[in-house]
Amino acid sequence: MKYDFEMDLDEQSSVGKIAAQIKLGSKVLEFGPGNGRLTKHMIGAKNCEVSIVELDKELFDYVSDFAQDGFYGDIESFEWANYFAGQTFDYVLFADVLEHLVDPGKTLAKVREFLNEEGEILITFPNLAHNSVLIDLFNNELPWASYGLLDETHNSFYTHTGFKKVFERAGLHINIEDYLYLAVGDTELDSTYEELPKAVRYDFKMRPFGEVYQYFFSLKKHPVESKAVQPQNSNYVKVMEMIQQTAQGETAQQIPFNNFTGENQTLTFPIAESTETVAIRFEKQPGFIEFRAEVAGDCVEFIQSNAVIKTPSDCYLFDGEEVPEFLITEAAGKDLTIHCHYRFIGELTDTMKEVLAVIKPMNEVKKELRQKNAELEKELQESNEEKEALDHYLQTTTNRYCSLLDKNEWSIKPKGMRRTKETAKKIQAKELSLRIDEKTWDAETKILKIVGWGISKEDRTPLSYKLSADQSPYFDATPILRDEVNQAEQLPEDTKAGFELQILCEQEQAFLVEVIAENGRSWHVEM
Repeated sequence: MKYDFEMDLDEQSSVGKIAAQIKLGSKVLEFGPGNGRLTKHMIGAKNCEVSIVELDKELFDYVSDFAQDGFYGDIESFEWANYFAGQTFDYVLFADVLEHLVDPGKTLAKVREFLNEEGEILITFPNLAHNSVLIDLFNNELPWASYGLLDETHNSFYTHTGFKKVFERAGLHINIEDYLYLAVGDTELDSTYEELPKAVRYDFKMRPFGEVYQYFFSLKKHPVESKAVQPQNSNYVKVMEMIQQTAQGETAQQIPFNNFTGENQTLTFPIAESTETVAIRFEKQPGFIEFRAEVAGDCVEFIQSNAVIKTPSDCYLFDGEEVPEFLITEAAGKDLTIHCHYRFIGELTDTMKEVLAVIKPMNEVKKELRQKNAELEKELQESNEEKEALDHYLQTTTNRYCSLLDKNEWSIKPKGMRRTKETAKKIQAKELSLRIDEKTWDAETKILKIVGWGISKEDRTPLSYKLSADQSPYFDATPILRDEVNQAEQLPEDTKAGFELQILCEQEQAFLVEVIAENGRSWHVEM
């Protein structure tokens, strides 16, 4: 018997989608019931009243034994319309039938008259534009067969848009639009993507309806809010891996993203405080990937990657020899946002491979030069910092020696003009707060470093420090912000009461430092 297949109630089959839509106790008109598997199911499991229209006499006689009513004859003769005159139905079914008619639109317009006001016409039909068919057409082949996408008994050929126009002309409105899928290689046709030139394979794989094997439509007499499913494709979804690398190891998570719908193409991750580097990896295959990153809302200007080429539009080309990878640093403890999209995924043409074979070594040299340049810039920066420190040291030393030439520094001081050191008690008595926290001498640099803090009790202001040139050729005093002192002494937050003194000397010794308040008062203190 023709079409002797088992009933499949899975909604991923055409009859399964139709059966799932039909409500219990419905009145159904079924065109082309075939072997009656669906008919039996509706009568037995759904308690429906089913009438059939069938052209094949053997099938008609077989199904008529259990169907409640039926008409034997050609659908497009419309004699069935006279037979069922005056009746209306909750559902009218065309399970892979319309494509066998010469004028499906005319039949649908006639069927509309037999649909009750809330009734539905349920239709499935194969996708003539499936990639399996188009691959054969690309190679000038059209392998007609006894069933499937290229059933030789098909008389009407419509694409997705074409059938919608047929529905519109018949005065019908789409209630539900859904699909059944089979990838290339899984259909009854033996075509493969490898039969296409490499340059066009990616475009074929990314076609929105390229893997739709059958369409499913629910149609109604009156306008309704359509429930249309977004067509899927096994080539849309790719896996991205996000890895947080720390000194102790790494943690990874895999994230699927849809290169067609945009799902998960923009993602934000909280990065752990201990993370040193964030690695974003994609599947190991050639591809052009648009990639951008933001840390705490700020665009990351430099992203390290193993791409062969990076374009000004943030598109990275990978040749497939390594796992595509992007490395981002300085994101610890912040939110990292990434934006990624494949412009191309798949096999590179021979011409492109030849071009990359030339470019890749040049790019490696460029990377080495960029790295060396970065190292040189770092060395230059360090050298400039050393030069600034040396210039400061020399300038200070010069000033100190020049002050030695001042006759006042070399003249004998009149009696009563000698510098006298102050004791701690005397200092406190003169309303001066002065503390020395640290005193160290470096034998290599010959620098004595004195760290402490001091303020005038009278006006609560920081002190300044001066050393006469005859005690040392080099002296430097740097004010320091000491938050703990400001809090303890209740000083303004920006007060720099702390100090660091640097004195050049051959060995650790005491110096008589002049301590000066902002009001001009001064003391000579031994440090």
